[in-house]
Amino acid sequence: MDPENIYPKESRPFLARSRPPDHPPPPSVPLHPRVASLDGGRPHRRRRRRRDNQRTSSYYVWIGLALLVVAYFGALFYFHFKHPLQRSRAAATTPEAPAAPRPEKPPAAPLDDRSAEELRKELVDKIRTWKAAEDAVDAAVLLERSGKFDEAVSRLRSALELAPNHADAQALLGSLLFQQRKLREAESLLVNVLSMDPSRLTERMILANVFSAEKQPAAALAIAQWMLESDAYSMDAHALAGQAYDALDDPAAADHWKKVVAVQRDNVPALNALARAYTKMGRFAEAVETLKNVIQTDPKNSSSYFNLAVAYTRHRDVDLAIDVLGDAAALFGNTFVESWTKASDFDSVRTNESFVNFQAELGIPGTFTRPADELETNPAPSVIETTTH
Repeated sequence: MDPENIYPKESRPFLARSRPPDHPPPPSVPLHPRVASLDGGRPHRRRRRRRDNQRTSSYYVWIGLALLVVAYFGALFYFHFKHPLQRSRAAATTPEAPAAPRPEKPPAAPLDDRSAEELRKELVDKIRTWKAAEDAVDAAVLLERSGKFDEAVSRLRSALELAPNHADAQALLGSLLFQQRKLREAESLLVNVLSMDPSRLTERMILANVFSAEKQPAAALAIAQWMLESDAYSMDAHALAGQAYDALDDPAAADHWKKVVAVQRDNVPALNALARAYTKMGRFAEAVETLKNVIQTDPKNSSSYFNLAVAYTRHRDVDLAIDVLGDAAALFGNTFVESWTKASDFDSVRTNESFVNFQAELGIPGTFTRPADELETNPAPSVIETTTH
């Protein structure tokens, strides 16, 4: 039996076919000891060599990290001490500047040496006074709702004597004084209220109306724009802005009145104001159409007749203006319409022959027929009343 082949030749037929049976096997060549140590048949040596390579790589990585840390802290140390050294060298080479005087500390507030009992009594008195002022304000509200404005004003003044900074008392008193046309005092109270609480929209609107009544359209416009900053869809603010622009003869009034009319289609004062704005802008066709629609809807509205006559006059349609004034005289009376003809809006046609004859006819009683039912002869108020939505 071959010592290198433990299996019999009969069990290895492929060897029998590849090599004749009488052919001797090739001699085995011994390997060098160094080459034999690299034999792949020893896996534990390969694992040990791999571990040695990994350990060497780890050493290099840690050494690199250590060098980076040392460089970082070295840079921190350098920049930390660099500027103080530069400042000390600059101070040594430049003359010393006089030190700026330090601001004196305000004196400490003296401690209240009152006893706790005295402080408690003072607090109780303040609460009692505030409650009395609140009761006076509530009573003034009831008096105002019942129409007793003078008594309400008296109650509010007494409330302000007890609590001078009571915002509700100042606001209600300012509103009542505005209704009584005491504009200066109302303005002072409302400005004080808004300085304490600028978020009060109702007081802003009343103050704008106060400025309008005082013939201060620029101030009223500022308040209206302030309201529009808080609520761009406030119809009250748009109406106030329209009034202010109208007083300033600014065409921007039409934009605000159109927004009011778009929401409140039956607002006759707003429609009249829009027609006046159209007339000032020279858009006579739109002004006439708007006023005719108002007269058709509300034939008792005297302002619509006046504004329509003014629109025709500015458009140089004197005959149409006289026809409108004649219809108004038939509804509201000769004396009432005669006062219209003295307005400055008719100065351009005052020397016109037809207009002069019409004025003469107005001076004759009974020239224009009046309807059987008496109609309202008071013109629309100059300040348009608005409601909060």
